Amino acid sequence: MSLAIAFVTTILCFYIMENIVNGQVTFSRDWTPGKRAGYMADNECSLKPVSSLCQMLLNEIRVFASCEARSITNYIQEKTSDQNRR
Repeated sequence: MSLAIAFVTTILCFYIMENIVNGQVTFSRDWTPGKRAGYMADNECSLKPVSSLCQMLLNEIRVFASCEARSITNYIQEKTSDQNRR
């Protein structure tokens, strides 16, 4: 399970980095933007949906981790209470 999560995380990181560093050099005479400054290719996407997806995944991981921690503490408490009864 953790190997699959690591693989998906790695692929997601490479995808995000590829979109962040994607750029184009435009040569102009001064500091004004070039003629293609407002152009956005069809295969590019906004980072807002990607960041919201990452935020959602992080929230789900936090919920899972807290649920797992609660489960472990309940198990330990039950185990100690059973030992105290004996």
